[in-house]
Amino acid sequence: MPGAAISPNSQYLYIANGIWLHQYDLQADNILTSEILLGTYDGYMSPVNTFFFLLQLAPDGKLYMNSAATVNTMHIVHQPDLPGVACRFEQHGVQLPTLNNWSMPNFPNYRLGPLDGSPCDTLGLDNLPAAHFRWEFWDTLTPLNVSFTDLSIYEPAIWQWDFGDNSGSTEKDPEHLYPAPGVYNVCLKVSNGNGTDSIGYPVTVGVSSEAEVVPAGLEVAVAPNPFQSVLAFSVSGVEAWQRVNVVLRDIAGRTVAQTVWRGSHSDWQLEHLPRGVYMYELRTDDGRRAVGKVVKT
Repeated sequence: MPGAAISPNSQYLYIANGIWLHQYDLQADNILTSEILLGTYDGYMSPVNTFFFLLQLAPDGKLYMNSAATVNTMHIVHQPDLPGVACRFEQHGVQLPTLNNWSMPNFPNYRLGPLDGSPCDTLGLDNLPAAHFRWEFWDTLTPLNVSFTDLSIYEPAIWQWDFGDNSGSTEKDPEHLYPAPGVYNVCLKVSNGNGTDSIGYPVTVGVSSEAEVVPAGLEVAVAPNPFQSVLAFSVSGVEAWQRVNVVLRDIAGRTVAQTVWRGSHSDWQLEHLPRGVYMYELRTDDGRRAVGKVVKT
């Protein structure tokens, strides 16, 4: 039984069937011929095969996909409103802190609100929009380019972005190239026939730290560096039963991957990441910490 989900903009249907993930354009004249193969299972095991199974649209506007097995990863479609490879399908892009047995959280559309003039609108409530958005840095080689995604609810119809550098956009999900590194106050105002709402966040662009700290008793060796697909971590002073948590961030400080293992050694599959410079932060359960820099070529 394949998994299925529809994009937030209701245009694209995603079908997962074991080893394939397909996208269909529901607005095409011929939906069947609009089929695009987004990905084929790459054989990754964690600890067993992570075949494609159920799909779920989450409140952050992304699609998450689990596996029909007991594994500790999930697959993710980062931009499901976009066609083809632009939707950014990432296999095993979410590292779970524990094993998950087939299950998938259920997120109904809590915030649809009553349709004005419909039998559901018995109280005469207006759908006042509520603004919200997220941002991501996809290209670590162009860290000043930011992708913004609207997450506003209650049927917004107009979007007005202020990027904090005397420029803006009226697109729903714009991209913006900043002129220089810094912290920018980004504001989104959304409107519909019932009202207006706005929200703002400070967005840090192109700012990173390359300082490395290795506390006494915790020495970390990472190889190869630069790497292409797999990073091998060796940590001294860690017993086989101790848990090690690692977070990988791009140079803009955004988390791009995370993993957990027990013991002093682990091989981390990172072939899905784009080329660029990344910072890792490693922590043990007893509070010891180390950070460092790696380069993917």
